[in-house]
Amino acid sequence: MSTGHLHLVKRGARYWWRRRIPVALARALSVAQLRRSLGTRDPVVARRRARRASAAFDEWLETVEKSMTDGRRAPSQEELKRVLDDLFEQVLADGEM
Repeated sequence: MSTGHLHLVKRGARYWWRRRIPVALARALSVAQLRRSLGTRDPVVARRRARRASAAFDEWLETVEKSMTDGRRAPSQEELKRVLDDLFEQVLADGEM
């Protein structure tokens, strides 16, 4: 179910962050989109966490796209998973403060 926020989706009672990956990177990773639970049922908290996750992911994505333009390889699926785990750990921890 759409929530009106760009990367925020409600599934059941929980909110999730969902993000498409740019085509070039998606081909390299064999992944078209990312999904992560925002760990909340509160729409206000979910919107705040989704904005933080999107901003952090945009920064990382910009760095990756620049490095790929410079001829470096795309990150592996394992590297992407590690980055997302760290990113969401930080977003959820900041939400608790």
